[in-house]
Amino acid sequence: MKDAELRDLVLKNLYELRQSGKQFLTPNNPPLVPALSLHETLRICSQLHEDGLVQAKLHKNSSTGNREYDFGTVEITVQGADIVEGNESRKVKLMQTNHISVNNSSNVVVGDHNRVTVTQRITELEHIVDRLNGTPEQKAEAKGLLKRFAEHPLVAAVVSGGVSLLGGA
Repeated sequence: MKDAELRDLVLKNLYELRQSGKQFLTPNNPPLVPALSLHETLRICSQLHEDGLVQAKLHKNSSTGNREYDFGTVEITVQGADIVEGNESRKVKLMQTNHISVNNSSNVVVGDHNRVTVTQRITELEHIVDRLNGTPEQKAEAKGLLKRFAEHPLVAAVVSGGVSLLGGA
């Protein structure tokens, strides 16, 4: 079974157990997923925690020098529940929290490399659409298509080489 399938299985089980709160993952407690070892379950929970889909506190037995987790607690987050319920796509990368301080500056743009340029260009194109002749429905449809274009995962890679074609840079 692939890791993605294992993550989905663990996440679904945590979703089913969400009313009981934190799950204690120890050798003495019933397994969260009967088909998985405790170490494998804890490894998967660590991955889900990195994605923000579960809140996990996992521990290693330092006396044995073991590189695997030995026990821990885990609980599904709101984002994890939304994915199980189908309210959010798993393919959407959750936002990372970055702390940026800018003092005594103007005209500062903070972004993730090409993404900010693509977003700026799409916004410029939306303003152009607003100025064109057309019905409000046509304009809304055109702007919707632009937004869908910008959200596609491959667009930043493609557009980054041809941003100047969109009018600038």
